[in-house]
Amino acid sequence: LEEFLADARLNNVALLQTEKNLRINEYDIKVSQSGYLPRVGLSGSYGWNLNQTAASAFFPGVNNTTYNLNLGATLTWNLFDGGGTAVRVKNARIAFKNQELLNKQIELEVDRDIENALAIYKNRLEIFHIQEQNVLTNRNNFERSREQFQLGRITGIEFRQAQINLLNALTNKNLAKYDAKLAELQLLQLTGQLLNVEL
Repeated sequence: LEEFLADARLNNVALLQTEKNLRINEYDIKVSQSGYLPRVGLSGSYGWNLNQTAASAFFPGVNNTTYNLNLGATLTWNLFDGGGTAVRVKNARIAFKNQELLNKQIELEVDRDIENALAIYKNRLEIFHIQEQNVLTNRNNFERSREQFQLGRITGIEFRQAQINLLNALTNKNLAKYDAKLAELQLLQLTGQLLNVEL
């Protein structure tokens, strides 16, 4: 059981998803806390202008080229935002705590589901072994009934009933094997091992 629970901690999709969500909520807290920090803005522009005037009778043609380079930096710090940043930080922390609780709840649910699936698997496997014994018993009964029928000690109806009992036992064994395999697959799915096992 401990091995299955350890595998589930590493591979169960629901657990992995809640852990990722927990990390996302940690980042949300940091994003919300960024409202307390100043903001730096940088700007820059570059300009190039070519002005050409045509030559006239009194003035020669002129080419004017100008280059402009502008750089700027701004520092803004929101001193009062009406408590919006504090509210966002508190909400992010509450969401983080909720995600922690959800993570714990899902861990408990997965543990419970694995324990139940393991118990069901063991139970269905035991039923399968019992059905195998039942097939052997019914096969022996059928062989005895055939001998008795050939000796004339039982009727055709009784012999037919022995055949039906053997077929029912074989059917029940196959159904028990199918149920055991389904229980095994359910257990493998819960532990996250379904894709790692040869079927």
